[in-house]
Order: sequence, then structure tokens, then C-alpha cells
Amino acid sequence: MKKKLIEGIVVLLVFGFSLIGCDNTSNNGNENNENEYDKYYKKSFRDNENGSIVITNPTKHDMLIFNNFNLNENNIIGGIRSEDTVNISFNDESDFESGGYKIIYAVKQSEYEKDKVMSDIDFTAMIPYQKGVTFNVTLYSILEGDYQFTVSNRNINYPMELRKYSPEGDRIAFLTSGESHHKVRTTSSEPFSAFPVWIVYNNITKSIISFTPDDSMQVITPVLPANDNSVYFFPAGGDGDFEMETIIKY
Repeated sequence: MKKKLIEGIVVLLVFGFSLIGCDNTSNNGNENNENEYDKYYKKSFRDNENGSIVITNPTKHDMLIFNNFNLNENNIIGGIRSEDTVNISFNDESDFESGGYKIIYAVKQSEYEKDKVMSDIDFTAMIPYQKGVTFNVTLYSILEGDYQFTVSNRNINYPMELRKYSPEGDRIAFLTSGESHHKVRTTSSEPFSAFPVWIVYNNITKSIISFTPDDSMQVITPVLPANDNSVYFFPAGGDGDFEMETIIKY
């Protein structure tokens, strides 16, 4: 009787392990432990492995890349894992040979899984593309840290990049033309000098050109969100209604 009981236990254990071995699906029901977003990270997606846009993600989050402010899945053009570098392709654009540009948006995959089209955008940038030309960009997140500040772009004609310490410094925010009350998170409350860089795509040179007025720098002091009651306007005075074509010589 004891021998039969032991044999029965062995059979149950073997059966149980065989069931575990047969279950190679993820929580989303896909095989090989893949979830519904893994396809966006593959080099073969949209022929991204042959793309001319090189994106680096130094953050701790896997990011999905969109080519439209409308964050639906049809606008996902790729994905980039944490601390990885990938290529993104715009080779199928009608103006790829002559050159053009896109504004891209990066969202944490974890955020997108929860909030879909209502997700907060971590990163935005204007990206030029052209056959035979490589463009490099590094992601950052405006949603990380315990402190924050709020900025507004007074110019209604051009997007604005906010850069740290100099006009050539690290990008810390991107604002569309006329965008106001753009909140940026930071890990430190230390004051820093912020330089606005207004940008536009030049259809003649097929490149992004920029303009930074000499007196445009402001010192920003990040605060706790509850104390963020003021807005840093760029430019600080006036309505920012300048035309870059009259300032920059093509």
C-alpha cells in the first residue's frame, strides 16, 4: 500500500511539472513569453534596423516612440529598451531622399499599458531625416524627480528647446509653438541657468536651425510640486513674436 501511495505521488509530480513546461504564454496570452509590445522593439519592425535616426535611452524605463501627439498604437514607430540604442526608420517617407522632419514623442511602456492615449509624454524632439544622413538624439524624461518647474513658450511661430547651462547644453524640455504651463520634473532643487533655443526646419539646407537671444537666459529654481506657483516665460518680456527668417541668414 505504501509503495502504491509513493508511486501515485510521483505520477502527480511528473504531471504537474509537465503542465508547467507546456505553459509558455505570457499574461497577455502570447507565446514564447512575449507581450503585445515586444514587436515594437524588434529591429525588423518598420525596417528600423536600416533607419538613419539613432536614439539612445539612458533612462531606467523601456520607451515606446510615437510620430504623432495622438498616442494611439497606429502611431507607434518603434521601441527602445532601458539603457539601449536603436535605429528608427523614416525611409518610407515620400520626401526621404530630399529631406524632411518629424516631431517624435516617447512614453514609458509601463505608463502606456495603464493609460493608453491619455499617457503622459516623457520626451519630445524635432527629428530631421534625409537619405545618407544620420541624426543622433538622446532621450530624457521630464517626469522624473521630486521637484519641478513650469515654463511657457511665448513664441507662437516656433518650437522651443530649453537647455541647461548654455545654448549648446543638455536638452531639458521641448515646447511646441505657443505652448504654455509645461511642467518639468527634476531630481534636484539646485538653481541652474536655462537657455531657450527656438528651432525651425530649414527647407533649403534640410537641417534644423536655431536662435537664442543674447538676453534670454533665466535662472530656474525647481521646487516641490505643491510650491510650484509661478511660470518661467521665454522670452521673459514681450510676446516673443519674432521671425527667425529675419534674424538667421540662410
